[in-house]
Amino acid sequence: MFSVVIPTHNNEATLVETLAALVPATAEGVVREVIVADAGSSDLTEEIADAAGCRWVRETGAYGARLAAGVQAASRGEWLLFLEPDTVLDPDWFWEVSKFVERAEWLGRGDTQAACFRAAGDELGLKARLGEGMAWICARILGIGREQQGLLLSRRFYAKLGGHKTTSVLAHADLVRRIGRRRMTHLPVCAVRRTVPDADGLFLASPVHGAVSPTVPRRGDRPSGRAVDALSAIESGRKGVPPPAAANPEMIIPYRL
Repeated sequence: MFSVVIPTHNNEATLVETLAALVPATAEGVVREVIVADAGSSDLTEEIADAAGCRWVRETGAYGARLAAGVQAASRGEWLLFLEPDTVLDPDWFWEVSKFVERAEWLGRGDTQAACFRAAGDELGLKARLGEGMAWICARILGIGREQQGLLLSRRFYAKLGGHKTTSVLAHADLVRRIGRRRMTHLPVCAVRRTVPDADGLFLASPVHGAVSPTVPRRGDRPSGRAVDALSAIESGRKGVPPPAAANPEMIIPYRL
């Protein structure tokens, strides 16, 4: 049983798809709770998390502080899964994750083994593929982990490692380094990073741990069409009625997590 921790900051444009990928695992009873640890978003991130039934935690400290706050708020899962708010896991990802956990527990290595996904992007072209190859080399050979790859480990292992450093913006990389290459399993599941265009059609990414940073509205402003469609799709799924025609079917969360 997993507790999923997602650190956010103005991620309305991608969070819906990240949460939607968790719904099948929730239906199977694999994901028990989703904690969204937010740094003070001014867009519709909180509304989206609330509509999906996530637990909301406000933490305005460093990136590591958000991750640690999410773990502290988690209470229902023996294993922790850390995901970025712009990352979408492959369909049926939870079967591979479940097999890994069962194998680790059976071998008595639940407190000494972690796992991550394969980094992928939704961009087209050679440059994107080269970037994926470089991420693979860094992860498998150099033992350098990216936040986009996610991280899965037991609470016992997390506590033994000392958790995330709350004052660090590179908390994920630091924790992966402490885990070590030999104690990291690379699952055959892609974690696809979503990119969204800004008002000028350009794709923007934050320089800090790869989070997408689109142009977002402030509270009280008229929300973006994509966010409106996403929220409408979530609410429609909860009420059991067809989603509006403008909503992207792939972004529908049919019920609360």
